[in-house]
Amino acid sequence: NWYADPKNEQGAMELEGGYKTEKKPEVLGKPGATENILRVRMIDKNLDIHTGDPSIGDLKTAADLYRLLTRDHGLNTDTHRITNMDGDYIEEGETELKIPATYLIEGNPIKITIQHDRRSTDLADIGPQTEIAELLKMYRSQTGYAHDTPLSYLSWEGKQLDSKRTVESFGLPNGVVLMGQFPVTVKDLKCRLDTEVKVYPFDNVQTLVNKYLEETRRVRHFGSKLVFAGLEYDCDSANDNGMDGGRTLHDIGVRENSSLEYSSPDFPVKLRDNKSQQQEPIALRVMDHMDVKTVKNLYLTHLHSENKYNMAIDEFKLIFAGHEMHDEEKLFQYGKHQLRSHSIIDVQQEDLKISMKYECSKCGKILAIRSTDMVRCNECGCRVVYKPRSQKFKPRIHCR
Repeated sequence: NWYADPKNEQGAMELEGGYKTEKKPEVLGKPGATENILRVRMIDKNLDIHTGDPSIGDLKTAADLYRLLTRDHGLNTDTHRITNMDGDYIEEGETELKIPATYLIEGNPIKITIQHDRRSTDLADIGPQTEIAELLKMYRSQTGYAHDTPLSYLSWEGKQLDSKRTVESFGLPNGVVLMGQFPVTVKDLKCRLDTEVKVYPFDNVQTLVNKYLEETRRVRHFGSKLVFAGLEYDCDSANDNGMDGGRTLHDIGVRENSSLEYSSPDFPVKLRDNKSQQQEPIALRVMDHMDVKTVKNLYLTHLHSENKYNMAIDEFKLIFAGHEMHDEEKLFQYGKHQLRSHSIIDVQQEDLKISMKYECSKCGKILAIRSTDMVRCNECGCRVVYKPRSQKFKPRIHCR
């Protein structure tokens, strides 16, 4: 199991370059003087070879050792080689062996390709004891930070690689492709918004949504959805701990240049006008794709349905977080100011254009009277009017 944690193995010791397990050696030959012992530390076992025993045969050169290990102990020279304790490669030939000595079996250097932000970079002659952190350094040195997108992690087959572990501990084969970040496109069809987001294969849905909201400076609305390949994923939580049993983007099939669809439901806001007759802010349900002018029309429709005062759409402004909201702008653009559910938007009226509704006390006609108008019914001429339902009289204003 390449992904098993080696520190959990019996007999594991923490050494420079990661965890290794000290295995009890297999003894070859009749034990004799220690100066005749040739020790070989293989991947799956250790050998103590007593070269003084005639049954071992000739074991004087590197070729003899390669022959013994290949024939009797499964050494594959296509994938592994012999080195000394200093890491020097012992070529298969007539090089004389030093006895006593310890030799190591390690993987051959391999080529690794790093795919990051649409670009591929080849790293050659990577030794098996190279840590993932060192790979990242080599990549940055070779590319000279040519990417706008930083590379902090690597993954293989959708799983994040621990930066402190070695190439060999993961069993990475020659020519392996390791993934950095890659772009996907998140589409909001109602807002007509296409956004490129950079993700890692081991990110989950929530991490992708968080990156998307940060990129677009939008806020999260309860009930938002992300759709990919016909499957719908909830976006209500900002927690990155995992969704759908801990499945990653790689697990659900998201790859470079994949396209996902984001949608958010309607949400409640309140419009507050301190100069109007209403006692409480007016509650409206709006959506991210609505423009400000649509919200103003919804507000006016509500006023008219409640038989409130008359006002034209160009006679007031909407103010949120100290910023004037422009008619053509979409509500999602105010996510940067944290416009969210239950936010309060202020209505700023132009005082001279406000017309309040009153009822004539004599004939009952509904009148629209501005603050600068003379109070007089244009039907019967009566100068006494009152607010509908309240019976509260408006003081008379005599025309000069």
